Amino acid sequence: MINAYKKINNYDEVKEKLFLSAKKGEAINMGKLVDILWEEGMAEGIEKGIEKGIEKGKVVGGNQKIYELVQEGIITVEQGADNLNISCEQLEANMINMGYSLPE
Repeated sequence: MINAYKKINNYDEVKEKLFLSAKKGEAINMGKLVDILWEEGMAEGIEKGIEKGIEKGKVVGGNQKIYELVQEGIITVEQGADNLNISCEQLEANMINMGYSLPE
């Protein structure tokens, strides 16, 4: 039985271990294999989620900076909308939804 599944970092390593074990005629613990693949999938999913979160944070942060500049009257609603590639109406709605006030 294979007991060499401590920490396998990628799918290629799992395939290699399975191939070597099968070649040696060893029994393969399918439950352990499923656990390893599940853990690997979870780790990959978490990593991708973090990356998406960082990217979304950059976008939201960039949007908020534009909202602040519009709110303070440093740039116009039109300029802010152009920067975000949205309509003026959408920018105003987004700002209100995020708690910003529109310039007078």
